Amino acid sequence: MISQHEFLEAETLAILVGSEAAFCTGFFTVNVQDDKLQNFWRHSEIHLLKAVPGISLNVLQHLRDKIWFPKPQQITPLPLHCVFRHVGRGLLEEHGGKAKPIENCHSQDKDELQAWRWFSFALPEEIFLSTSFETGVNCIELNHPLLQQNLSDKGFNEIHLHQGAAFTFSMFWVSTLHQLRTDGVNAQILSSPQAVFEHGKFFASWLLAGAIMRQLLLAFLCQPCDKYSNFQSYLRAVSTQLNTRSVDLSWTLNQVAKALSQPESFDPKILSALFQRMQALYREITPEKAGLPKTLDELWCYDPISNFQVPEKPEFKELYLTRKAFQYIESHPEDTCFAQLLWQSLRLKTLLYRHIVQRPMVTGLQWFIRFFERMDAFDGLLKKTTVESAFSLSGGGKGLRSLEIRKPPKDSVSAMKSMIRDQLQTWINHPATQDTELGLVLHLVKTNGSASNKTHLVVNADDTYANPCHPKNYANYRYGHYFRSKCSEISAIQNLLEQVPLALYFIRGIDTCTDELSIPTWVMAPLIQRLDHIGQLTSLRLSQNTSFCIPPFRKTIHAGEDFCHLMEGIRHLDEILTHYPLNTGDRIGHGLALGLKPEFWAGKHAVVWMSSEARLWNLVWEYSIYNQGLVEVSAERYAKIIHTITQLAQSIFPYFKATEKKASELIEPMSTLYENLFCLSTLIQAGFPEGEVFHNNSQASQLLIHYLTNEHCFQESQKVIEVRQTPDEIDALNKLQRYVRMRMIEKEVTIEINPSSNFLIAHLQELKNHPIWYLNPVNPTGDDLPPLKIAIGSDDPITFSTRLPQEYVLINNVMKYMNIDPQHAAHWLNEVRENGLNARFTLGPQTVDNTRKFLWKEIYDALTPEY
Repeated sequence: MISQHEFLEAETLAILVGSEAAFCTGFFTVNVQDDKLQNFWRHSEIHLLKAVPGISLNVLQHLRDKIWFPKPQQITPLPLHCVFRHVGRGLLEEHGGKAKPIENCHSQDKDELQAWRWFSFALPEEIFLSTSFETGVNCIELNHPLLQQNLSDKGFNEIHLHQGAAFTFSMFWVSTLHQLRTDGVNAQILSSPQAVFEHGKFFASWLLAGAIMRQLLLAFLCQPCDKYSNFQSYLRAVSTQLNTRSVDLSWTLNQVAKALSQPESFDPKILSALFQRMQALYREITPEKAGLPKTLDELWCYDPISNFQVPEKPEFKELYLTRKAFQYIESHPEDTCFAQLLWQSLRLKTLLYRHIVQRPMVTGLQWFIRFFERMDAFDGLLKKTTVESAFSLSGGGKGLRSLEIRKPPKDSVSAMKSMIRDQLQTWINHPATQDTELGLVLHLVKTNGSASNKTHLVVNADDTYANPCHPKNYANYRYGHYFRSKCSEISAIQNLLEQVPLALYFIRGIDTCTDELSIPTWVMAPLIQRLDHIGQLTSLRLSQNTSFCIPPFRKTIHAGEDFCHLMEGIRHLDEILTHYPLNTGDRIGHGLALGLKPEFWAGKHAVVWMSSEARLWNLVWEYSIYNQGLVEVSAERYAKIIHTITQLAQSIFPYFKATEKKASELIEPMSTLYENLFCLSTLIQAGFPEGEVFHNNSQASQLLIHYLTNEHCFQESQKVIEVRQTPDEIDALNKLQRYVRMRMIEKEVTIEINPSSNFLIAHLQELKNHPIWYLNPVNPTGDDLPPLKIAIGSDDPITFSTRLPQEYVLINNVMKYMNIDPQHAAHWLNEVRENGLNARFTLGPQTVDNTRKFLWKEIYDALTPEY
């Protein structure tokens, strides 16, 4: 596919600066005569061929030559920044003081915008801005003037945004540079499966070395031009000056310089052992800045180079100095020490970018969770600025009518109050926010409790909360610990709203998110039901006791995004509709299982490996749909699923193994068990989660207790089986998908679509493959299923290198390359925009004497403790 070649093109450039191999080699020019570069290419071949299987070596070598050697006849070494300049100027052009992807209006076989997106996933945009443009072009924007004008005039909203990722890499980079100075950071802080430098074990040590060198490189550029003959002489002067204060500081600087210039021969264990010494050196050469920034303007002042006097705004100082660095390399080609150490520091920055930005060609939520969790190491400086950055990234001041931010609740009322105060303080003090509605969606994070994301090998989910014998599962009940921990969070929410019911104006939604498959729907159902009840009681109390009429918060659930089998995703959506339940005006996050044509999905997943338990519940659910007469089924399919349910039940439950029961005698117990899992009173009677069993000797009760507590049953349920997609299975998927879609339509549930997020997590390769076109066709035909209501969000801006207005532009642009009539495209996109506004959870100003700003202040004051 074209997208695979564009991805390969981006990666062929990126490996020069964004690979561990390039860092270890340390080259700063490309030269066909260089043995180091030859060896580096041999290593890179393996990486690139694995990334895109099926590419021939000849094609790969032609692509390499096109990118690495833009001047084929050049004999002398080509500086690395010239390679990036050549590629950048082929991708981007200046437009109104900003850079934008070059668009060929006559081309119908290449989507330049999507081609640029592959590069934006691979590399930070600053590397293209610094090499390809002169001073003044400080950002890259994907723009469509008519669309942006329409959004600005008519308004739009951010419907799906996680506050923990609502910032740019530049902001995260400043936070990282600052936090590397602090005592709370250790050499292992970036450890993560599949991370560079031995699963991240030595990454923080190298990054700290790079931060030290960055400070000195940019400080050198700010010195009078005749003060030092070259960078090496400047390093000697700094070392001498440090030596007068501490021999150890001088020695550490020399070690850092040696390590960065000869990384292939420098033992990273030595560097790791020097971590605290490097921190002492870093603190010595950088200004101290205490506390946390409260605004984005303050944030940039925490960059260690903020004190450098340069003619540029604080947020663009590094970009200005990097441009100046490349100019210095061109005018001083003999200063190879400067060139090498500059590129080494840029490589470490790029490796950090690739460490937290979702990599293309890796699929599923488990990969996303890894990338998302990696930010925890260095996002501490951003805690008080994410509301402002969310507002900015979502289009604040450019038509943004409503902003919803998602955040997990705390487990105490005091912590909840503190969290909300921090958010409201930013909002109240920001003058540009007064025309925008704000709402908080509290999401219960799904996590399996496993150590598998910490490089441990875990078999059959043994150490997850699903295992009744997990050390944290109280009374040995499946998911007992998880359920109890979420009950604590819900109690904190309840206590908060009892003390400050007006906070309901801000808390506008509830959600479940993160690892969809880790916690089953039946565990979450009573939690969501309790939260829903709390919201209704708070709304009623406000209407009875105050002049404020604030409706209960609504529900939006991450579901149908991650699944081993398509039926699993469809089942989860139906369970949520039935048992949470979802009502008119509620929403589903992603819902991709309803937007994948079963034939298309089966063509890509002819064989699926999944747990026996997941397969069992899929078929029990399917059986229940048929048994209620909700969907027609053939006699052959009906008999087949009864037979398979019987086999799975006998393999999972020891009780059925020991008895010779007919198929008809096993179906009813399995159906009853499935129903009982969604009945809270029945679960409580069975002892969940506390272990206090109410005496009930019925077979159904005993089977439920057995399922919840028996380790052998759990082990058998986790055994992996192979499921092949047969014609009758595909036919069933079509019918069941249509049934659940119709239920969504009847309840007027909106599907939240996040194009870049879905593009990467679902491994779509091209946006024209996005389920959005099946969920809500632009040009519907008689063969299409009824369209669902959809709305657009950004999800996680830093993780997917995006922002909300860009998501609209991407969708608009791909319709052009799908040859959709521009008027139809504009009408469809306008309808999606309106759907988003109509489905928003936020509230406008109350129709009372108080202004909205006064209401925010009243909530803030009520949350502030009295001393």
